[in-house]
Amino acid sequence: MEPELREYIETGTKQVGDERLTVRQMLTELSADKFGIAWTGIWQAKDFPDIKPVALAAEAGGPFVRPTRESFADRTYPLVRSVYLFINRPPGRPVDPKVEEFIRYVLSREGQAAVARQGTYFPLPAAFAREQLKKLD
Repeated sequence: MEPELREYIETGTKQVGDERLTVRQMLTELSADKFGIAWTGIWQAKDFPDIKPVALAAEAGGPFVRPTRESFADRTYPLVRSVYLFINRPPGRPVDPKVEEFIRYVLSREGQAAVARQGTYFPLPAAFAREQLKKLD
């Protein structure tokens, strides 16, 4: 039997396409297919108890890491999704003071606590945030 591949639209995005092919539809179909495999955000799959999360390894032989809140937060799960912030700074020039203040806030304990309260994303590990702050100098 040929594998049947389908594409779905991530729920809540502005992508154009068949609105019936949302992630929720994919998860409904996946729940009924014991041989099915898919990739989605863990928060989208939480309402589908018949779906089994898979432990993955970044390299052959392991270690294999289960997708959990903790493995996403500490970034040990190989498929974490990152959000990047880029600034337009010519080499050797200082960062615009307003931009620098915003970035320092985002990377501060207070800023990362706001990320945690919002609930969609995980705050950065403290060591990673400190490493990013050094790039402003």
